[in-house]
Amino acid sequence: MMKVYPLNEIEVLRTCFSTIPVNFGYILLGDRAIVPHQVSSFSSHSHPMTISLTTDPKKKLLYIIAFFVALYLAVEISGLRSNISPGAIKEIFLRHTVLGLFFFCLAYSVGNLVYIPGWIFLVGAVFALGKEWGGMASFLAALCSASISFFLIRSVGGTALRSLKNKWADRIFSHLDQRPIISVAILRLLFQTLPAINYALALTDLRFRHYMIGTLIGLPLPIFLYCYFFETIFQYLLN
Repeated sequence: MMKVYPLNEIEVLRTCFSTIPVNFGYILLGDRAIVPHQVSSFSSHSHPMTISLTTDPKKKLLYIIAFFVALYLAVEISGLRSNISPGAIKEIFLRHTVLGLFFFCLAYSVGNLVYIPGWIFLVGAVFALGKEWGGMASFLAALCSASISFFLIRSVGGTALRSLKNKWADRIFSHLDQRPIISVAILRLLFQTLPAINYALALTDLRFRHYMIGTLIGLPLPIFLYCYFFETIFQYLLN
């Protein structure tokens, strides 16, 4: 039997079912009835799932800081940092002709998370590929690193920074809200893929597309300037 609902229930139901047709003041839902008090159990908005042990933004930040400090110490104690050098990065390309770029992007992304300076990877790429192709490889690796950092930190910490109540932070966020792409582009021009910048941007409510567009705009110039600078220095030293 077909159920009909009077007009006073239409607006409640349409908040959850935006595509339900309305005919002559009634909503037709087939042979299933939805009781009005059950409508509140539905939600028209979805939120990204985050992995978190607490809802307190300050505790989230402390957990994230503690995690990366522990990761940094583990890299230092294991001696992994001392084994990563421009020569080692060059060997990646020489040993892996086909998958060299993939391994390079992976190493750059992991290294960026644990504060291994990006110039080490850039110099290795320039050594192996020259300034043009080395610059392209470094640019691609930097994009991968920025994306991985964003999703990893956002999944763990959510938008913890935005939850903090602070006048100084609110002033910064107001600029980020008004001009998100330009703000990210300027930060990339000045700091490139500095891990602290990646972490801070991920912990705001900045949208990923704004984050990536700003990164795409701001990163190329400093990376290619570094490539030409390092190549010039090396040629001078070798001569």
